Amino acid sequence: MRDPNILASFWRLLEKEHVTMMVAVPTSIAALCNVGVDGADLSALDYVLTGTAPLPLETARRFSAVTGKEVHTGYGMTETSGVIAYAPRNGPARPETAGEPLVGVHVRIEPISVQHTLVGRVMVKGANVFHGYLGGAKRSADEWFDTGDLGLLSEDGWLTLTGRSKDLIIRSGHNIDPALIEEVAARHADVVLAAAVGLIDDYAGEVPALYVELRAGADEVKALAELAALLERDVSEPPARPKIIEAIAAMPTTAVGKIYKPALRLAAANKRIKRLFAEEGIEPASIEAKADLGGAITIQAVLHARDKLNADKMSKLINRFPVDADVTVSAEQAM
Repeated sequence: MRDPNILASFWRLLEKEHVTMMVAVPTSIAALCNVGVDGADLSALDYVLTGTAPLPLETARRFSAVTGKEVHTGYGMTETSGVIAYAPRNGPARPETAGEPLVGVHVRIEPISVQHTLVGRVMVKGANVFHGYLGGAKRSADEWFDTGDLGLLSEDGWLTLTGRSKDLIIRSGHNIDPALIEEVAARHADVVLAAAVGLIDDYAGEVPALYVELRAGADEVKALAELAALLERDVSEPPARPKIIEAIAAMPTTAVGKIYKPALRLAAANKRIKRLFAEEGIEPASIEAKADLGGAITIQAVLHARDKLNADKMSKLINRFPVDADVTVSAEQAM
């Protein structure tokens, strides 16, 4: 939904084709919040469904204000034959949730800590759950599948997702749910998309960093100042308040439209290590942050020949952060 021509004509296309059901990822829902219906007849549209990632409640409210339509939610993955839960077409939208588990699908929450017993890892069991990955051990029908998502169940059994377990920001042993930050940031009128990630820190391990995509024409300086004040006031947990807030031109997304947080984590790590070099008065030939499949970060830094005596020193300084250091000296410069 990045093409401005598609965005501009989207509602007219739905009117022309008498579309009755619309399915869009949260990033597309957010983009459409900034496109006026402009008199398009959407009376045929009676079901709007989103999934792939949690939908910020403020985005759902904005969408309803623009279109007059409620956003229903769904949740699933390939390993569960596509669907785990959803909000039925003929029932309440409840966009703050991921929906109601399908009949025959069992969902339980495994707490992540003794302090947080309501929120935990989403575990699933049912006939829709796969039997195992190719080349791996076969799973039994009675085995619970760990989705890797975090969430909670309401008293009436509806599931609410709060994020991915690997997206948790761990600051000095304190687990911070990025959604706590993102939900507050989404309330600002100029924020189209918001993503909170862990920024590597040599004392706390990680601290929160917030990236936002602002609406076209927004005053960036003014918006970021207001956003900082909003977060300071409304993020209830002081450790969860972002250390940095940065506006970017476009939020990185996957092929299916999910916000791609690993790219933001690497960008934040890269910037922090560049600052470390600047603090030491060293200008490296290059710095690149890379991550393996498990998310572990390695900082690859190449020094100019004139700084070769600082290679060991910089390796030790980088290793104070929760990363691996790979510091070398440029062969070309050394010749």
